[in-house]
Amino acid sequence: MLGPVWNATDPDLDAFRRRGGKLIGFPGQPTVPKGVDQSVIAALDRWVSRGEVPSLITATKFVNDDPAQGVAMTRPLCPYPQVAAYDGRGDANDARNLRCVYDEKAWRDNDDRRAHIEE
Repeated sequence: MLGPVWNATDPDLDAFRRRGGKLIGFPGQPTVPKGVDQSVIAALDRWVSRGEVPSLITATKFVNDDPAQGVAMTRPLCPYPQVAAYDGRGDANDARNLRCVYDEKAWRDNDDRRAHIEE
């Protein structure tokens, strides 16, 4: 009986955004090595509790998902509709060599969807 109220099955977050909702999506619980302050959970906590909007969060992929085996790659987590793009210098698996750029297609698709909803 409460399924329609509690189930999160509608992907439309427009009303959530209009009310000032804040969302960071990241699969599972991130594992962060000691000394690294890139935890999505920590960034979310600072955003909600102190109003500090994250300026940069770096995702880390460990070799075989095991921090003890080292880092396989890092990527900046870009705010939508931006995406991470390689700047052409250095290691493409190092977040320092990627920049957040606007994804024009996502921007247009979002504008088209919003225009359709507002009609």
